[in-house]
Amino acid sequence: MLEPGAVREEIDTLSHRGYAFSRRTLTYTPPLVPGQALDSPRPVEPLLVLGGAFQDMYSWRRHEPALLAACGTVVTLDLPGWGRADALPPHHGVDFLAHAVREAMCRAGHRRYHVLAASHGALIGHRLAQLCDEGTIASLALTGARSPRPAEDHEIKELGALIALLEAGRIREFAVRTVDSLSDPAPPHRIHRHAAVRYLLTGELSRTPAAEHAKIVTNLQRLTATTLFYDDPLPRTPTLVFTGEHDTLTPVADARALASHYPQGRWTTIPGTDHIAHLQRDDEYTRLVAEHLRHVAPSNENEDEGESEGAGSGVGPVPTLPASRGSGPAATAVR
Repeated sequence: MLEPGAVREEIDTLSHRGYAFSRRTLTYTPPLVPGQALDSPRPVEPLLVLGGAFQDMYSWRRHEPALLAACGTVVTLDLPGWGRADALPPHHGVDFLAHAVREAMCRAGHRRYHVLAASHGALIGHRLAQLCDEGTIASLALTGARSPRPAEDHEIKELGALIALLEAGRIREFAVRTVDSLSDPAPPHRIHRHAAVRYLLTGELSRTPAAEHAKIVTNLQRLTATTLFYDDPLPRTPTLVFTGEHDTLTPVADARALASHYPQGRWTTIPGTDHIAHLQRDDEYTRLVAEHLRHVAPSNENEDEGESEGAGSGVGPVPTLPASRGSGPAATAVR
């Protein structure tokens, strides 16, 4: 929760190799209280947020107050192929998009960034970590991220079915099937806010403007038409990989495997959630990100505590959050 203060929003139009896209920057200035010191100073680096295949640069509005309170500056993007940006052919993949993100970072004038990348955005964030100079990314949080493994036949088939529904204009069926892929309609475990969040996301996707259908199709196509993972080395950036405890789209095994590729990778789960944990337990989600930001050391040394059995050097589990009753209804944030 933000204390009363000033939040400034700036939107810039950028271009990468001829494709226009947008950068949105929120800066929070807390009220000055004479003689009062900050109990927990915020990181000085801005937080860059990369969203999923159905999200745009406004999709994190519900989470922005907590993220601004933790970091002071939050940057979101409509990359080529998303939101109001130019359409992007499906042969341009995560490498192209990560270069566009890096360009947006360089033009903003900040030397270092924290990065939070979710779902489809986690693929871009992972590639971004490989492209950036050592130290450019102060910390990295990847959520709902798949591991570097070949797509399985059933995943390719499901993507094809979603594309066919959208191309046929059967938007309601597309919405229902998409939500089913994100959140099991009949989970064997209790999922927090399960019915409410599924209802809201189905309605949100069903109302997707027709003008955006083609962009969604190409975003899905590029998942099988392009290279998702590269063999370039990863930096010694403090990295947290986390997902929902019962995520079936990008299961816990994927989080653990991806974290093992990072020299300072750690993983955890959010209890009682699946792939859309950011809506099912939004307070816990943002608190986990904020804790990660606050505990990033100034240097990248001595980060090997808590190493998990069978994991690579510097990889270990993070204690999971306790279950809670949450706070209020879920909000939009799917497109």
